[in-house]
Amino acid sequence: MIVRLIAGVGLLCALMAGNFCTADASQEDALILKAARAYVIANSAQGIRFSLKIIKKKDNLALLKVIPRQKDLDEAAVIMEKVGGAWVGRDLGTDPDLEKYPQLLKE
Repeated sequence: MIVRLIAGVGLLCALMAGNFCTADASQEDALILKAARAYVIANSAQGIRFSLKIIKKKDNLALLKVIPRQKDLDEAAVIMEKVGGAWVGRDLGTDPDLEKYPQLLKE
C-alpha cells in the first residue's frame, strides 16, 4: 500500500483490480476530483457541502458520486470528460444521462 500526498489532499493508493495504482493515476484522480468539485459548486445551490467519490473511469470519462452532507438532500452524480488535458463537467444531477456516454455503462 502506498500513501501519497498530492495538492494537499491525502490519497490512498492501494491494490486496484489486481494492479498497484501508479502515482500518475493518483494525480489524475486528484485532477478529476478538483475539477468535479469546481463544477458541482458552480452548478449547485450556494452553500451546499458535499464530498465526492470516483465511481468509474473509462477512457476520457469519469463518473463520480456527489454525497451531500445535509441529510435532507439526495445524492447525485457528475460526469466529467477529459478535453485537451483538462477535466470538464458534462452532466450533474440525480438522474444523469448515461446513455450519452456508453463507455461508462460498459463493464
